[in-house]
Amino acid sequence: MKEKMTNSIPGQDTQWHEILNDKDKELILLQCKLQGDEEPEDIQGFENAYAKSKKLAHDAEKLSNLTETELEQFILELGGLVGPDDAKGYAKVPRVFANGKKGVDPDNIPQAMNGFLIEFVQALHEPTELYRRFEVIHPFVDGNGRVGDLLWKIATMRANGTWPEELPPDIFKVHSDKEEPTAEERFQEETQENLASLEIPNDKRNLSSDENCRWIIGNVLNTDSIMHVYLRGAVGQIIASRQHSE
Repeated sequence: MKEKMTNSIPGQDTQWHEILNDKDKELILLQCKLQGDEEPEDIQGFENAYAKSKKLAHDAEKLSNLTETELEQFILELGGLVGPDDAKGYAKVPRVFANGKKGVDPDNIPQAMNGFLIEFVQALHEPTELYRRFEVIHPFVDGNGRVGDLLWKIATMRANGTWPEELPPDIFKVHSDKEEPTAEERFQEETQENLASLEIPNDKRNLSSDENCRWIIGNVLNTDSIMHVYLRGAVGQIIASRQHSE
């Protein structure tokens, strides 16, 4: 059941989900404004995604038992709600950030997302880092900022029991003059961080070398553990990305 919006934008007849309070409504409108998507259908789509996310975050049992497959389906549903072009899955074309940098290559999105799903479900990072990693992948044609906002809120609720009544942190500092690394550079850096705890000789740790990457895959990441399977794919993706760009 939904309630009639009382602080509506002029000319807009929006119905709000009852689970949303006044602060939620304010943040929905603000996020849509920041993303440049203020048409009634944009606001309604994000409102539906927001309510769906808040319900999941408040269902502690369901959230704690969420599988990678269920999380992926949930993320795809959010993407379909906030960006109709994304309703059929991940992006098949390059995506560009506001600062001109590109998201992960479309061919590499499924593998990158597989790693993110494991990290999110197992809470391997704190909420802001999970949010950053999702935004680095940028899996959708449109709506990545809004979906990332909701994933950050869900992860924060899981971590401390409180639904955030604020926008997520400005992790990429959009207004900074500092040169940001490319998505591929960030992905390589994150993979390097994930490998840090493994026993790898110092002279083999540099992922800029295809030879080192292949050595790590063959000699270190050689079990069927979830993390080894993910990291094998991640290191393999680094090799493939370099070959793709040549």
